[in-house]
Amino acid sequence: MPRQYPQQFRERALHMVEESLHKQKCEFAAMKKVATRLGIFPEVIRRWKRQSEVNSGLRLGLSAQEHDEIRRLRRERAELRRARVKCDCEKRVSVSHEPCLDASQ
Repeated sequence: MPRQYPQQFRERALHMVEESLHKQKCEFAAMKKVATRLGIFPEVIRRWKRQSEVNSGLRLGLSAQEHDEIRRLRRERAELRRARVKCDCEKRVSVSHEPCLDASQ
């Protein structure tokens, strides 16, 4: 699982990238310099920057809130499926008096 950094740390890193952009030849060079100073990989800062651009509407993609909503809905759907299987199994058992051989049990 990826390491979680505090939001304040992320914001400060992105601010440092913006500050060093005028000194560097390109955006990734600025990210690399800041990443070295903070002891993290440049790719981490690049992903934070891209996600920040998506969240603010500057770049196409799913915002962090949309990702969270999709994750929540997937969990909810899985819960409903488990409940439906359990309910269907209980109905079969009550009607036929035979044990239900469901893989999830």
